[in-house]
Amino acid sequence: MKHIRRWWQRGAVLAVVAVLAVVAVETAPVVRARVALWRQGVPLGDDVSAIHAASSADDVDTLELLLAAGADLRAPKDQGDTPLQTAAAANAPRAAAFLIAHGAAVDEVRNGRTPLSLALEGGHIDVARVLLEQGADALAPVGDEGRPAPLHAVRTGDLKTMTLLLGFGVDPNVADSDGFPALVHAVARNDEPIARLLLEAGATPDVSSPAPYRSLLEQAIRDGGRGMVDLLLAYGADPSVLSREGQPLVPVAVALGRADITAALLDAGADVDTPVVPPVSKEFLALVPGNYARFYLTRDAGLTPLMVAVLRGDVGLTRMLMKRGASLGATRERHKYPLGMAADRRNVPIMQVLLGRDPAEAARTRRIVISISAQQATLYEHDEPTLRSRVSTGRPGFPTPPGDYVITDKRRYWESTIYESAEMPYFMRLSCLDFGMHAGIVPNHPASHGCIRLPEDTARKFFSEIPVGTLVSVQ
Repeated sequence: MKHIRRWWQRGAVLAVVAVLAVVAVETAPVVRARVALWRQGVPLGDDVSAIHAASSADDVDTLELLLAAGADLRAPKDQGDTPLQTAAAANAPRAAAFLIAHGAAVDEVRNGRTPLSLALEGGHIDVARVLLEQGADALAPVGDEGRPAPLHAVRTGDLKTMTLLLGFGVDPNVADSDGFPALVHAVARNDEPIARLLLEAGATPDVSSPAPYRSLLEQAIRDGGRGMVDLLLAYGADPSVLSREGQPLVPVAVALGRADITAALLDAGADVDTPVVPPVSKEFLALVPGNYARFYLTRDAGLTPLMVAVLRGDVGLTRMLMKRGASLGATRERHKYPLGMAADRRNVPIMQVLLGRDPAEAARTRRIVISISAQQATLYEHDEPTLRSRVSTGRPGFPTPPGDYVITDKRRYWESTIYESAEMPYFMRLSCLDFGMHAGIVPNHPASHGCIRLPEDTARKFFSEIPVGTLVSVQ
């Protein structure tokens, strides 16, 4: 009996030793990991803080030790952020990849943010790429307003993020809660790089735009630059759409004084003579102020962009449209010509442009000064007087009106349309009006019905050598 008891005791001891050996073998990695962590200064009993610190520092080695020590790599902090969110917010791409590989939920929402939300809000592209590669939702809400990631990127002009998202299959026509696509926001910001990126990815250029615009192209014409207009047109935006005033875009661009935009539309194939569409709205009239402009815009038909430029008094636009081949023809109802419109406004530079002259060049090369008091004409060439001549201006009751005029047409043989049988050889009309310079009797005093009479040799010289568009100052 004693012998049996002795063997039983020895067996029990051996069993305990075996169990302890197994436990030691199984717990050795954990113990080793804990020892390694302790040597690194990681406090015992606070795995959560250690995990988040390692995640923030992109310290994968420490995360491996914590995992080996049995720590839960998904444990949130007191504030609620998961280790993956901590890594995303701290720009720790290696840690993020490690955590996802060991069970972290890539789209878990904490405090209203996903890991991708935090990465994009911090501008951490490398972390965002890791998350997207692991299947993160590319439409995750970003920012305080919770916009989907691509819309946040376009609203903030974040080209890198937009490029990344499109590369992971985001629809370039993704829309906001009001139904407006991302391209609408890019155009509103006049953000050409983002707009180009979206269009290259397949965004549709002809989409509805927020009120009061009727199209994205109109919005760009009014608020953007030529680059944006060129971009939309290059990707198929329709230049024939009407504006909010119901007008073609070329007259609108001219009425806005946008020479660069007008040129872009013409380069895209728009007709330089696209007429203004009646009836003209008050909103369009406001773009071309003044009673004179209002009269023709509301009481005539067939006004062209060139006429709108003239009515605005815009020399640059007038010159550009002339170079593009704009018609010098008349309106349909009152038969008013652009030159006549400029003449009525006594706009010398625009008259000169319409006559094919450069105002600066014309003033520098030749100009004529008529002195009513001295009854004398002086020809200046390159600012030097080169010819003086007697003249006879309007007698009492028929005064010659002072002012600056332009020779608008010349007739070798002309007969007055006002006074019967009054011949006016070498007639040079001033500013489309019913008077001008011509050969005639020149006493030493005013004697005409308003015209400026010249000795025949002077009239012949002026007629042959002085081109239309030349400035004539009567003073």
